[in-house]
Amino acid sequence: MTKPTVTDTRGRTGAGLRAGVGLDEVTGNSRDERGRDHVDARAWSDRADDLGRWVWVTLITREDCYGCYYEKDGRVEVATAKRALTPEVVRGHFQARSANGLIGLHSTVRTTLEGETEESCWSRFGAIDVDAHCENDDPDANWRAAKAWFERARDLGLEPLLIDSHRKGGYHLWIVFESVATEEVYALLRWLVRDWRDHGLSGEPECFPKQREVAAGRYGNWLRLPGRHPKHGCYSRAWSGSEWLVGHAAIDAIVAMHGVSEDVIPAEALTFSPELPSSASKSRSPSPRQ
Repeated sequence: MTKPTVTDTRGRTGAGLRAGVGLDEVTGNSRDERGRDHVDARAWSDRADDLGRWVWVTLITREDCYGCYYEKDGRVEVATAKRALTPEVVRGHFQARSANGLIGLHSTVRTTLEGETEESCWSRFGAIDVDAHCENDDPDANWRAAKAWFERARDLGLEPLLIDSHRKGGYHLWIVFESVATEEVYALLRWLVRDWRDHGLSGEPECFPKQREVAAGRYGNWLRLPGRHPKHGCYSRAWSGSEWLVGHAAIDAIVAMHGVSEDVIPAEALTFSPELPSSASKSRSPSPRQ
């Protein structure tokens, strides 16, 4: 499958916006948060067309379902929407001002590719979720791990996107492909995080896809798109490799990403056999990460 070329229609570098913002490297927090969320909300909404176009041609693996958030009785709930994913739904994610309308993408599809006779599972992205949801999660350790894995992926020739999840020490590390067998993405991610204990994490991070394949008729797992956080109301920042980018600058970095060929996955990763999950990682919720 050949991935279409995506062009940032605004051609912005975002240097003017990020100048003087002053973001903490570990949490991504601004030293002056007053008005930041309002400014970010407008930037993400204004760029909904750019972002929606990028998601549609770069990230979407399957169009028959998507993850969704909704508010019920004062709580934010998650579900799999078993209906068609459309460009309007994707664009609405970036315009949403509450949990309602926020979505996530499934990481795996089972289908028959062109030129093949049997079904197989493939993906267009993989992601590592470095959590900061419980008291045992250390934001400093999370940052060391996320940054190290970002740099490792970048040095391999992958094109990683490191997003701070909610300004509290949680991170999503996305890796985008043209198209690749799900089992190869699964193996690569577990090879990338093989040293999670060395970074002082309390458990092995969740990786998407969570399995080598999905059975026929099953949906597998999904991960929230960058943008507004469903509970905290803050907006994603993107790591440039040296600083956190916010607003239009973060969006510019995101829409400039292109999927890479599976050829850059090292053979060592494909033959890696991870240990059985530790008790710590087993205890984590199997639900999609927020």
